[in-house]
Amino acid sequence: MRNRIGERREQLKLSKTEVARRVGTSKQHYGRLESGETGLDPEWLKALAKALECRPIDLVPDLGEASIAVPLLGYVGAGEKVFNYDDGELERVEPPPAQSFAVRVRGDSMWPAYREGDLLFYLPSDTFDPQKCLYRDCIVQVLEGPTYVKRIIPGPEPGTYTLTSYRAPEIIGVKIQWASPVLWIKRA
Repeated sequence: MRNRIGERREQLKLSKTEVARRVGTSKQHYGRLESGETGLDPEWLKALAKALECRPIDLVPDLGEASIAVPLLGYVGAGEKVFNYDDGELERVEPPPAQSFAVRVRGDSMWPAYREGDLLFYLPSDTFDPQKCLYRDCIVQVLEGPTYVKRIIPGPEPGTYTLTSYRAPEIIGVKIQWASPVLWIKRA
């Protein structure tokens, strides 16, 4: 199976010996894993991803995103009570991508949604896709203006948008240069 283990190792400027040490195998065995001569079972794939500071899908993209999905085990309901599904998983969901960027929240201007020190992860973008961004919290750059974390809703005129937040006035009728939804939050 084609893999990107060597490519990732080189990006991190690690030797084969160092990666072999990190995963607890010989340099020779690691070399066979990297070359594809030895197959990658899920355990080796997880160990290599940890050693190379990435996700398994980043090492073997041909597997597809579904192969690294994580189990959804319940829902959050009223009063923030989690309702677990007793018969195992409901479905599998995608974890945040390794190529994502993050911004850190400072102060309490976005409370109660986000708190001081929370990390908000998003994918880099240079475009605005309303289908992906409307009615969602996004990292958004106004045309020829600053970048915000705001919820995007349709604006008063075609091609314009209103940016809303939790504790700040709305910014009405702006044009958007690019936007990317907040994909994942790592709480402080």
